[in-house]
Amino acid sequence: MNFRVASFNLLNLGRLGVLYYEQPAFTPEQYEQRISWTANMLELAQPDKS
Repeated sequence: MNFRVASFNLLNLGRLGVLYYEQPAFTPEQYEQRISWTANMLELAQPDKS
């Protein structure tokens, strides 16, 4: 049996406008871009769903 796992850090993606690290929080446009990028990476990686 084979399965695929995907893991990565979603830096500052917790809540829009909230600072989690010592970096500026994302703008609304950057936040939407990060969400789209994340969805694309998960689609490309095709990790198993359960």
